[in-house]
Amino acid sequence: MHPARALSHPAWWLALALLAANDHLFKGAGVLPPALTGKLSDFAGLLVAPALLAVLVRARTQRGWLAAHAAVGAGFAAINLAPAAARAWEAAFAWTPLPWAITVDPTDLVALPMLAVSAVVLGRWARRPAPVGAALRTAGLALGGVACAATSPPPEPPFQPQAQFPWVQSRLVVANRSAVTQIVRVRALRPGVQVDCDAAWQQPGELLARELFSPAQTWLLDGGRALPVGDGTNTCGAFLIDGPEIPARLVVAFRYGPVQLSTDASRVANDRALFLDTDADGLAWAPHPALFLPQDDALEAPVGRCAPVPDGFGVSWSMPPVGTAVILDHTAAPDGCHAFDLAFRDSVERWFACLPELALPFGVEDTVRIGTLNRGQSGWPVDGVTVEGPGGRLVLTRGADLPPLGQTDVDLDTCERGARDACGGYEVALTASFTGPDGERVAASVGEPVLVGASTLVVARAVWSLAVDTACSAGPSAGGRWFEAAAVTPLGAN
Repeated sequence: MHPARALSHPAWWLALALLAANDHLFKGAGVLPPALTGKLSDFAGLLVAPALLAVLVRARTQRGWLAAHAAVGAGFAAINLAPAAARAWEAAFAWTPLPWAITVDPTDLVALPMLAVSAVVLGRWARRPAPVGAALRTAGLALGGVACAATSPPPEPPFQPQAQFPWVQSRLVVANRSAVTQIVRVRALRPGVQVDCDAAWQQPGELLARELFSPAQTWLLDGGRALPVGDGTNTCGAFLIDGPEIPARLVVAFRYGPVQLSTDASRVANDRALFLDTDADGLAWAPHPALFLPQDDALEAPVGRCAPVPDGFGVSWSMPPVGTAVILDHTAAPDGCHAFDLAFRDSVERWFACLPELALPFGVEDTVRIGTLNRGQSGWPVDGVTVEGPGGRLVLTRGADLPPLGQTDVDLDTCERGARDACGGYEVALTASFTGPDGERVAASVGEPVLVGASTLVVARAVWSLAVDTACSAGPSAGGRWFEAAAVTPLGAN
C-alpha cells in the first residue's frame, strides 16, 4: 500500500476543505448552529487524519493502514471520554504555535464511523498502481497537518492582550513580575456549575474537578503588567489558571469583593495580587490564600456507608397518570424498574417506576389510586408520587426531604469525605436518623430497609451536594441535601 495516494482522492480534499472552512469561517460566525459546526470538524477530521498518519509513519501494508486508523480512533475517543487525556493533549500542544482547547464531549463519538469510510474508500485508492506527484503529496501533508492541528483552537483571537487601562474592577489580578511576556490560560466555571463556596475554600482540590471548567481564554501578559481575575459574575470567583510555563493553580476568590485594582504589577496591593516570579526552577507563584493546587488524580472513593451511590441506583419514575386505574399488566426488570399498564376510563397508559426492592401492595387486576406529593415529612419540597392499592400505599420521593411517615426530629450525619460523580460534581453521603411514630430511634442508611412504625422505608440515595454541573446532572443544587426514597405502608396503618 502507498498511503500517499490516498491524499489525491477527491473525498480527502473535500473533507480537508470542509475542515478548514468550518474551523476558520463557520465557527463563531453564526452561519451554522454551534452544535453542527462542532460535529462537522469531527466528521471531516476523521476522514483526513488517518491517511496523514499512515503517510507519516510510512505504512506499507494493510495492517499498518488499519493500525493508523485505530490509533486515530483511540486518541479521538480518549480526549472525548477522559478529561485527563484531554488535558494531557492540551498540555502537549501548548508548546506549539497552535494550542488546543478541548471540550470533553462523548457525543462527538458519533463521528467514529468516518474511520470505516476512510479505511475502505481511501484504502482502495491507496492500493492503486497510479503514482502520486511529489508536489501533491507535500501539499497534502502540509495543508492536512495544519488543518488537523488547528481543529480546536482557543477562542478567537488566539491570544488576548491584558487590559491596558490603568485600573480595572476585579477581585484579584495575576501580576507578572518576570521580565518575559507570559501566555496565561484562564478557565472559569462552566455555565450551570454550582459550587458551595465555603466548602470550595476549605477543599478546592477535591471539589473543583477540571471537568467543571470552561475552555480557556488565553492571554499574553507582559512583564510588569497585571491581568484581572474575577469581576464578580462568577459567584465563587473560582478559576483554573495555567500556561506553558505557568504551574496550574486553582483560584477561589469569593472572599475578595470586586474593587478597583491597578494593572501595573508594581502598584497593585499585595493581598489582591497573584504574583508570578522567576526563580531557579522557572516561573513560580508567590504564596497567596486564594491559590490552591488542583487535584489531578482521581479521588480515592470512600467506602462503607460513605461510599458513592452506584450509577443507576435510586428512585425515579415517568410522569404519573393521576387518578384511579386498574393494573392490566406488570413487568419487573432485574434492575428494579417496573412497567405498569394502567386502564383508565377512556384509555390505557404505561407507567414506569424504578425503586429499591420492596413488596408492592398491589398487583395485576387491582384497582389503584395514583396521586402526587410536593412536600416531605419536614415540609421540605419533594417531587413525589403515591400509589394506593388494596394492600397498602407506596410512596416515592425525590428531593430535600424524606417521605411523610410520621418521623420527627430528623438529624443528618455527614461523612467527612465525599466523591465525585460522573459529571465532575462532588457530593457527600448522608445518614438520616429520626424518632419514629412509636418513639423508637431509627437510622436510615442507604440501601437498608428500616421499619418506621408499620411502614418499610428504603433510602436509595442521601447526599449533600457541594459541587454540581446542572447541565449534566438532574440531582440537587449545590449546598443542598437530596434524598431518593421509597416506602410501603400496609393497609390500615397510620
